[in-house]
Amino acid sequence: MIRLIITIVMVVFIAINLAIFIGGKIEMAMVYNEGEPFYVGQYRGTFDLLDDAIVERAGVDLQATLVALKTQFKTPLRLEYQQELDLPPKGWEIIANEAVYLHDLGNSISLYRKSIIPGRVWSLPVVTPYVDERIAHVSGTLSLIKGKLSAMDAGTRALAMEELRRSYDVPLALKSISELDLSAKEISLLQAEQIVVKNPLESGEVFLVKLGKSSVVFQFGPIDYPASFEDRTWYGAIILTAIALTFFLLWIWPLWRDLQRLRRASFDIGDGKLGTRVRSHPASLIKPILDSFNSMATRTENMVESQRELTNAVSHELRTPLARMMFDLQMARDADNVLEQSRHLDSLEINVGELNTLVDELLTYARQERVESPLEFEALSAEDMKAWLVKQVSRAQHGREGKCQITVNFDTTNIGEKSFIISPRLMAHALSNTLQNAFRYAQGNIVVQLDSQQGEWVLGVEDDGAGIPDDKHERVFEPFSRLDESRQRGSGGFGMGLSIVRKIAQWHQGNALIAECKTLSGTRVEIRWPIEVEFD
Repeated sequence: MIRLIITIVMVVFIAINLAIFIGGKIEMAMVYNEGEPFYVGQYRGTFDLLDDAIVERAGVDLQATLVALKTQFKTPLRLEYQQELDLPPKGWEIIANEAVYLHDLGNSISLYRKSIIPGRVWSLPVVTPYVDERIAHVSGTLSLIKGKLSAMDAGTRALAMEELRRSYDVPLALKSISELDLSAKEISLLQAEQIVVKNPLESGEVFLVKLGKSSVVFQFGPIDYPASFEDRTWYGAIILTAIALTFFLLWIWPLWRDLQRLRRASFDIGDGKLGTRVRSHPASLIKPILDSFNSMATRTENMVESQRELTNAVSHELRTPLARMMFDLQMARDADNVLEQSRHLDSLEINVGELNTLVDELLTYARQERVESPLEFEALSAEDMKAWLVKQVSRAQHGREGKCQITVNFDTTNIGEKSFIISPRLMAHALSNTLQNAFRYAQGNIVVQLDSQQGEWVLGVEDDGAGIPDDKHERVFEPFSRLDESRQRGSGGFGMGLSIVRKIAQWHQGNALIAECKTLSGTRVEIRWPIEVEFD
């Protein structure tokens, strides 16, 4: 889930940034292709004012003058050396004629014009028509005009206005505050010498600024934008939405495809097609979910197959004692004397006991197949584990003291301060079954050993019996497994013991297996489970 959320955030972030970048590129192209006459006409006079400011401050350090002008413009105004500019021949031709040249830089568009200072060129970036940027951009022009007109008397100011009108393709006017249709807030802004914008971002946009402490207001505009300029904000929004939507669809398609695969696979599993799996691409956003589904499907298939095999085995195992019971019952009815009848009834009782034992083992196996309540694990110290082991071995050996010798080896060499995390009840059952299996086939000696190997606890039980062929090592862990004559029911048991042992080992996140004997020459059954593990 965290991976999915991070991916969604990254996709949205990349889509928005790419949309802004591409949208900006398209918008700059529109400005360059459709707005060149507009911007050249709007800012031609501004470059004249910049040259006038340089002349007026002839006695002032040029760098200080540039800093003051940049502060007024609030944009990256520059006075650059010609040799440092990379402009096309067409641009140099326009600049040489003291005209304004609009140049597309790729990531921005700037206006260039030759300066009064030899070898220097003015550059002024063009902004897209958003109201805050427009005010910041026009503020430099208005500041220069305000500074020029504020110090003049009425007659001189009129002549200056005529000169300004020849320099701009934008209507210019001087009006009193009372002539303008202004709100109280707008009047307050003018009195505070702030710029007021009327009809922002529409054709007919007007910029107003008051001249000093007088009631005269300089009006820059109305500005008639090219037709496409009015819709540029919509163009940008549409472009941004389209690109973001495209990225989202490109991202959502693989997710939708994987969810559809998961949906179809779940229906197939429900229809009994237990071999169905979902293809999982390494880059899939829901790969952990698909892998979990496949793992669940595998476990379900194995469980159903195991139950099917168990059912077949149970039906086979129940049939034999039932057949013998039916035979003994019929023979008891047909007996000619009490002695013969008693013999058949005794046989019937033995078969009933055998059937009862089989049912007990089936119930035990079923309980290990599905643990419905949380397992109770305990952390035992080395001393406690040794006492537990000795106790379990003594309990299993009770009544067999003269028949079989059991040796217990508890190796503490590599144990240190580590704990044995086990379920004492379940592990006791596993050890008991393992010992019962060893008692059944041992000639007279059994060795029980507990030590650690490669990050695992290893509880091994060896007998000195005939042993098990290598190719049958896995089969003995299957329910009702049958090997050779030496391990038939005549020796006792139904082949359920070791299957239960393996199931208990798996509940300890370990395994049970047949290993090579270390001390005796018969069979060695090992129960392994991890040392460093935390159980819920």
